[in-house]
Amino acid sequence: MKDKRKPTFLLFLFTVLVGLLACQTKRTENQEMNPESDLTVSVVKIDTSLLKGIWWENKDAPVASFEIKDTTVYYPDQEVALSEFKYTLIDDSLVIFKPNMPVIDLFIRGEGVETNEAFEDLTETYKVEKLTKDTLTLGSKLGVFTYFKIQE
Repeated sequence: MKDKRKPTFLLFLFTVLVGLLACQTKRTENQEMNPESDLTVSVVKIDTSLLKGIWWENKDAPVASFEIKDTTVYYPDQEVALSEFKYTLIDDSLVIFKPNMPVIDLFIRGEGVETNEAFEDLTETYKVEKLTKDTLTLGSKLGVFTYFKIQE
């Protein structure tokens, strides 16, 4: 009679080894050890001198997409009350705070559409994927967007 436990044990051992190899962490120059734990954490510094400036979606656009200043982001194509918002940098992310923004909910009732307007505090978070003197690439839940700084 053959031992049926041997194939099960080998499968278990293989699964554990694959799991350990998949969880292995490698340190790079952009990472440092956290002294409070043995976990590796990513440390990314965003160069604010490169970040500040006027950014365009494309070089032929009639209006800039936004301007990043010392503490705010300015949107030139928005009405005045909705054009400038505070931001902060957290690790590799640009976080923009938009207080008291109008939000419109649409409801379909029978054959008509009803709207409900409310005001909410919104926070937009963008991961800085790339930042050079003339290119800014931001990633979010909505996708990846590239902007250009045009020097005149």
